[in-house]
Amino acid sequence: MKTLKVSDETLAKLKALARRRGLSLSELLDRLVEERLPSAERPPEDFDPMGFGLWRDREEMADAPGWVRALRRSAWRRPHS
Repeated sequence: MKTLKVSDETLAKLKALARRRGLSLSELLDRLVEERLPSAERPPEDFDPMGFGLWRDREEMADAPGWVRALRRSAWRRPHS
């Protein structure tokens, strides 16, 4: 069996949680891993961030750097001296 290294603070929290649930530390760790492992094993392509491609259909965003330059020109005009 390999050694699992955690901070003293984390170990204290885990031991307290195990006591509250009436489990040994080993049983608690087994249950926590069993609960979380399925989501950790999911392939990365399951990730669908909200808002990804949000501007894809915006015509003015076809040339994003040009759009930013034009926006800056209109917003950062120096007063004529």
